[in-house]
Amino acid sequence: AKQKYKLALTEKPADSLLVDKFAKAERIVTISGDIGNLLQYPDRLSNNLVKTRAELTLIKASGFTDSSPSLSSSASQLRSIMTEVNTPIPVTVLSDGHTFVQVRGLGIIGTTTSKIIKLKPGSYKFEGKRDGYKSKIVDVTIPLNKPSFQLTVVADERI
Repeated sequence: AKQKYKLALTEKPADSLLVDKFAKAERIVTISGDIGNLLQYPDRLSNNLVKTRAELTLIKASGFTDSSPSLSSSASQLRSIMTEVNTPIPVTVLSDGHTFVQVRGLGIIGTTTSKIIKLKPGSYKFEGKRDGYKSKIVDVTIPLNKPSFQLTVVADERI
């Protein structure tokens, strides 16, 4: 539509209706591109700054969804993925009862044999420490669309 309006404007540059329709089509294309960029890396939608940007983009898109079925579809997809990415899921952390476990940058789980915590989907580093043993780092990616997740962190390599 944008290209057709642009072509029509070359023939009738003073037509205000064409100018308005071209501007609307241009805006729809820009917003669609923004949504496409956000959908390209859905894991980033758990970041508060990216989430805020996505919410603002959805607000902009809401004024044009009646005019563009593809924009409506991609906006709906973005809303759905934002919900999935920002919904914490239960993560069962298993250990040996001697290893001190923590999630780097998030918090301490402590010394336990089993503990359930809730985390948003994404990448995390779990660290296990124990006196007389080498610390162990477990890199984990908690996937989308999984009802629960389980991992084991045990520092079992002697120094």
